[in-house]
Amino acid sequence: MSISALVPILPRETRHATLEAIYVSQGQWVARDECLFDIETDKVVLEIMAEQSGIIDEILVNIGDAVEAEQLILTLRAPTEQELQDMPAAKADAEEKARPQPAPQIIHDIQCRPEVVEINVPILPESVQDATICQLNVVKGQWVEQDDVVFEVETDKVILEVIAPYSGVIYDIKIDQGEAVVAQQLVMTMKERLSDAPNPMPADSPEPKPSRPTSDEPPQGSPNVFYGLMIFVVLLILAGMFFT
Repeated sequence: MSISALVPILPRETRHATLEAIYVSQGQWVARDECLFDIETDKVVLEIMAEQSGIIDEILVNIGDAVEAEQLILTLRAPTEQELQDMPAAKADAEEKARPQPAPQIIHDIQCRPEVVEINVPILPESVQDATICQLNVVKGQWVEQDDVVFEVETDKVILEVIAPYSGVIYDIKIDQGEAVVAQQLVMTMKERLSDAPNPMPADSPEPKPSRPTSDEPPQGSPNVFYGLMIFVVLLILAGMFFT
């Protein structure tokens, strides 16, 4: 099956677009999310990533050529069995895909995976000149629910609320409140671990009963002990009087 890599949809005001760079060649193995080529417009340079792993099958455009939105630039294909043996990177990728994934854990009816999740500054409009973390709503080690607002980004035009993508625990915070940030900058990470889920005791649950003392541990404060000591003292006094 062939996979197509296209020019993305461009803004309406874009006057021209050019294939600025190609980072792969025909027959090369590329991994998912690896950069394939760059598209330069009159406003921005766009990096186009591989949506799936595969081998570059055909390149249809040369560097410097003018391109338009959704134009086909290159295609990828799946490797053959022989290519998997000849290409260590392709073989390792295939083995990773074949490896069984751990079953998701359930926290409050939400599927959670035991991995670190990055929370970044969202993509900002091109006209935004600066952005700042104006509010941090969480601290390290805090439990958050899905869709809780974890921080806010203030630009010269708007304030953006960034929410937690899953329920989990705030693992690390990289940016302090008031610091300047850029688009897609890492702000904090969180973990989706079941062991970190809060487990409060329900209000209507009975209080735990005190444990009973074991047979080899005499109960403290028992009146039987007191009376036994008194009898023992009286017997000692009577014995002393008898022998004298």
